[in-house]
Amino acid sequence: MAFRKLCLRSVQTSMSLIFGLILSTFGVGASAQSSTWTVKKSSWQESDEKKFSEFIQTMGDSGCRSLDKCLKSPKSNPFYASKTPKYTDYLADCADLPFALRMYFAWMEGLPFDYVSQVDPAPENGNVSDIRYTKYGNLPKARRAFTPGNSYNGPEEMRNMINAVSTAMYRMHYKYKLDFYPTMLDRKSIAPGTILYDASGHAAIVYRIEKNGLVRMMDAHPDQSISRIVFSKKFSRSRIAHGAGFRNWRPELSTAATDKLPRFSTIQFSKTFELNGTPLDYYDYVRAQMAGGNLKFDPVAEVSGLMTELCSNVQERVHSVQAAIRVGIHKKSHPQKLPSNIYGTYGEWEDYSTPSRDARLKTAFLELKEEAERYIEMYRSGNSRVQYTPVSSAYSANCSPQDKTCYLVASLLDEYDKVASKSVCQFTYTNSVGQPHSLDINQITSRLFKLSFDPYHCIELRWGADGQEKNSCPDRGDKLDWYEAEQGLRNQLERTYDAFMGYDLQETRRKLGVSTPPDVNLRGLLERSL
Repeated sequence: MAFRKLCLRSVQTSMSLIFGLILSTFGVGASAQSSTWTVKKSSWQESDEKKFSEFIQTMGDSGCRSLDKCLKSPKSNPFYASKTPKYTDYLADCADLPFALRMYFAWMEGLPFDYVSQVDPAPENGNVSDIRYTKYGNLPKARRAFTPGNSYNGPEEMRNMINAVSTAMYRMHYKYKLDFYPTMLDRKSIAPGTILYDASGHAAIVYRIEKNGLVRMMDAHPDQSISRIVFSKKFSRSRIAHGAGFRNWRPELSTAATDKLPRFSTIQFSKTFELNGTPLDYYDYVRAQMAGGNLKFDPVAEVSGLMTELCSNVQERVHSVQAAIRVGIHKKSHPQKLPSNIYGTYGEWEDYSTPSRDARLKTAFLELKEEAERYIEMYRSGNSRVQYTPVSSAYSANCSPQDKTCYLVASLLDEYDKVASKSVCQFTYTNSVGQPHSLDINQITSRLFKLSFDPYHCIELRWGADGQEKNSCPDRGDKLDWYEAEQGLRNQLERTYDAFMGYDLQETRRKLGVSTPPDVNLRGLLERSL
């Protein structure tokens, strides 16, 4: 069973593609040469891989918000923006983004490229409803190759690839000849351009590794937006057949056995990890290896960084929700039933709903709180990996000189407030009557599990409004009923891709979700701990 991704593109985008092809055909605007991908080199050399890493790091650091803008802007793409045809739109969701960037670079540099263009579910799976979430993984069925001495239409081939690729192409055992393979966990192996696949249905591409071991990545979404994230526990581990974890690109056109490829390793599938004789969980082990084997935590800096990333993720959600409002999905009648699975579906629900994005956001809020708790307990127990010197702060007045942990809690609370006051943690949406409404990170925290992922809801419900703020919402009747029925789904953090969810209103209320959300309020925790 081959998989062909179904995508809904706007009429405007479709017309721009057609118009662009006309321009290209008659030599108007972009030249034919700028669209032509001639494979002049027989293989990728070390210098090509280094330049690819530089290309990815520059783009990641630029903050660009969509593949189209990333490729066409001289700021985000100083290497090739001037050579990039402007007549077409470059689109990518999470599965597409790593492939699109690798393919684009090959096009611009005249390099060969190939990718798995069709997959089948592994025989052990039996009947499969969605090949992106198979229990036992998939098998490669067909490849598309761009070989030396031949020429291709770059924009057209990128569109073909984007319509073929899905996260099903990531969900395969490394023993097959795939597009990438598991690698060692160290700075020599993981670099800008390395892929990270989450078997829950998401992919990202590494763009920078900090000295302290933080791995920064870009990821894309069905609404075509690109965000920046940090590797953490929100990326789940899974069985080998799912192909989850860090993976490097297979040398283009290579038929070598996977275990013979440079720096191949299965270490990330191990059950236990240790550093210098000290047991670590997988996430701390990755962090330690990326830091050169020296795992140290500055709890104040760690919380500050996690908060800043979290606020940036909320800002990205502002753009995502606005995209649904802009095309008017919220004005449509609500469907009689939910999709078969709200996390993995097609059409306008996939393009404009946010259940997966919201689940990752909730996980990030919980991780922030749990990491702060962990640092406090590590410091209290005298763990040498936590580096903190007691200092006076806005909340330390009642700390006794002997209670160093109190000073740490006070410092964390002080830092929380400083980050919360920054512009990145202030958010604004335009309500249904055209008026701006502002929210801060504390308000988002308190209403986190009220934020609707449903694109058929008004923008007020998308932001969890209540009371007077909700009065401008035009939703009535069954739309409000659906909002109430989906509360259990909003309460859960786990993305259950294998669960059937295609229920009507009453069944959704009875059968889906969890009754109580977790406590994610870090500020409340710190206040109680003083």
